[in-house]
Amino acid sequence: MNLQQIKQEIIEERIGAITLDTSIFMRYQFNFESGLLFQLEQFFDSSTKLIISEVVKEEIYLKLIERTKQSKANIKKELQQSKLNWCISDSVIEQINQLVFNQCQPDNIVEQRFNKFVELTNLYVVKAQGNVNLDSLLQKYFNAEPPFEKTGKKKSEFPDAIALISLEKWAKDNQTRVIVVTSDNDWMNFCNNSEQLICTNDLKTVLGLFQAPSAYDFCEYLSEQYKKNKFIDLKITNFYDKLVNILERYLNSLYLDYEAASSFRYEEDLIEIVVKEIEFNTFDDERPELIFSPLNFENNSLVVEANINVTVEVYADFSLFVYDSVDSEDIYIGSNHQHTQTNCDGNILISFTGHFDEKKVKIDNIKLDNIEFDSYFYPFIFLDFGELEPNE
Repeated sequence: MNLQQIKQEIIEERIGAITLDTSIFMRYQFNFESGLLFQLEQFFDSSTKLIISEVVKEEIYLKLIERTKQSKANIKKELQQSKLNWCISDSVIEQINQLVFNQCQPDNIVEQRFNKFVELTNLYVVKAQGNVNLDSLLQKYFNAEPPFEKTGKKKSEFPDAIALISLEKWAKDNQTRVIVVTSDNDWMNFCNNSEQLICTNDLKTVLGLFQAPSAYDFCEYLSEQYKKNKFIDLKITNFYDKLVNILERYLNSLYLDYEAASSFRYEEDLIEIVVKEIEFNTFDDERPELIFSPLNFENNSLVVEANINVTVEVYADFSLFVYDSVDSEDIYIGSNHQHTQTNCDGNILISFTGHFDEKKVKIDNIKLDNIEFDSYFYPFIFLDFGELEPNE
């Protein structure tokens, strides 16, 4: 089923729910609080429900608890390693631990986060009990029917089978169809043989299918403005400048991977990233004229996604030292200044507020509300500063 057919199914109210598998939550780093997953809040009071299988919920819990434990261990390790360099006492480290963790356990933190996501989206968890027929499950297993395969570890596919059969049963009971967002091949194969489950691997595209025509009108207008003069005449105050400032703050907060070589010992004093140019890319194959894709349109607010390519200049300062074996200390011998240019790309979410007319775009009433980075956005910036010698 192509996107136009799915859109028609939505218009005719034949699709009553959407669901995500664990692979999609992983793709977006389980970021319930912002980014693309947060945009699922639009289904809170919608005729289309957001549902997930009980199996997916348990997998989310397991993976999030593991991540939360690991991040706690990493923070404690870094604090211990900083004791000497920063002369931090044990009592201060303990205060920091209390401030950050507040005696909370990883499973409690995960439960709190998930429950807030449930409240935000009105998420419904489809139970396995009462929705999975054991005879049908075993028949699929022994006949190697999707999601089971003829070869490989079929036992590991039991959770997928339980999840999919329960979702299909829920759809039948509610006399509706469900959009399944997944990147898992076993899930895709099962959906391809199901009348109730419609499969796709792109959450952004699915969200776009639920948006009103006026949301696309506004995105089309923005796209035209960019192609004509890169927003020079756009009447949304400081749109480009705000985007540059937010990008620079974000990029300068990242850990940069770089290489450098020197016959002297060196220390990094400062690395600063300055945005020089932002290019917006087309990423909607169905509508190639658009460089903005609507994600969430309601209550005089619109969230769109865009793919950007950013040209940045990187400035770096290094201090160089030689070791004095007589006094057993490092002697400063000068500094080295580096300057290079590179590119990075990724997706951003832009929020607008104002009056979006159903018949025509009234740009004068539109304001830029927020710009954030998709949790899937992590630009890879690798720098090679070459040989470092004192230059002052």
